[in-house]
Amino acid sequence: MRTTTTRRERPGSTRRPSTGRVTAPARGAARTQARMPSRGLAPRQPRGRSPLLGILSLAAFVLFWVFLLMAFNSLMVGAQNSDAKRMIASGFLGVLSFLWPITGAVLGIIGVVKANSQKVVAGIGLGLNGLLLVWILIGLARH
Repeated sequence: MRTTTTRRERPGSTRRPSTGRVTAPARGAARTQARMPSRGLAPRQPRGRSPLLGILSLAAFVLFWVFLLMAFNSLMVGAQNSDAKRMIASGFLGVLSFLWPITGAVLGIIGVVKANSQKVVAGIGLGLNGLLLVWILIGLARH
């Protein structure tokens, strides 16, 4: 329920006389703030959309390629030096690198579903990691 109050003019004021009506505040935060009684606390600002999950999903995509290139480099050095331990370690690093697209896809799904996240960035991360997972699965199915 909205109540109206009359404004009283100060003596010596150059303003026009008040009509006695009070206009409602605009929509949004000002209207909500006008309706809420003051409790001595600062008003809460609405939180923006966070791109964190999408950025982490994209970082997982990049980390897959970094780990894969590191494994390939280590494999080449191990093959040139006939170092069996380095070749085994590079194989382990290559297999470990395939966990990044799974992690990135999960983070992308969470980012798309979550209410206060930037869905575009999370969707791009989900799409890239999803394509990478499909590519890996097709490669495994062919051999």
